[in-house]
Amino acid sequence: MRNFLLTIFCLTLSAGLFASQDYTMDYHPLSGDKAALNFSLHNYVLNPVELNGTAYTQIVFSGSVVTKDKGYAELPFLSASLQIAPDK
Repeated sequence: MRNFLLTIFCLTLSAGLFASQDYTMDYHPLSGDKAALNFSLHNYVLNPVELNGTAYTQIVFSGSVVTKDKGYAELPFLSASLQIAPDK
């Protein structure tokens, strides 16, 4: 129980740190050993971009990392750290 409360405290603290960014992350325990992380984007912009005569849309917001591999879509990535109990 103590570990669970510590995890919830850390997630709440992390959510406060993320509040200054353009996204938030919520932790939702589902059942047993299953949980869900939900990311919500705020203050993002969709910019039209033309590359080699082809029209694309670029997703822009702070706090994200995008793919830069040739031939792949430039999609933003978000991540979160989650502490898991040692017996899992």
